[in-house]
Amino acid sequence: MPNKPGEFRAHPPNRAWIKVYGKIQEDEISAVLEEVLAFSEKLTYLLLEIDISDMSGATPEARRVSAKLFNQMPPIAYALVGGTFTQRALAKLVLKAVELLRGKERQVFSFFPTSEGAIKWLDMQSREFETNSKFK
Repeated sequence: MPNKPGEFRAHPPNRAWIKVYGKIQEDEISAVLEEVLAFSEKLTYLLLEIDISDMSGATPEARRVSAKLFNQMPPIAYALVGGTFTQRALAKLVLKAVELLRGKERQVFSFFPTSEGAIKWLDMQSREFETNSKFK
C-alpha cells in the first residue's frame, strides 16, 4: 500500500480514476476529490472509476466531505471496482448520501469485480449521455 491515502488519474476528455487506501479521513479524501473537482469543472459529465479494494473504512467526516464535493461535480457515472461486501456497503452509503443532494438524474453507479467490466459499463454510460443527455 502506498504512503498516500488515495490516487487520482485524469483520462481526458471526461474520465478519471481514483483509488483509496485504508481508513479514509476528511483531509485525505478532500485532497483526492479536489483534484477530481478541478478536472471536471468544465465537463458536461464525468465517468469515474473508483477502486475500493484497499479501503478499510471512512470516518463520518470523510463521508460528509465526499458527498459535498461530489455534489459540486457535473453528472457522474461511478464504476466501483473490487471490494468486499463491507467495502461496497460503505461506498453505497456515501453514494446514497450524494444522491440525496444531487438527485437520481445526476448520477448512476454500479459495482464490478474488475476494471475491465467497469470500463465497458462506463463506455455504455458515455454513449447514453451523448445520445440522451442523461445516464441510464
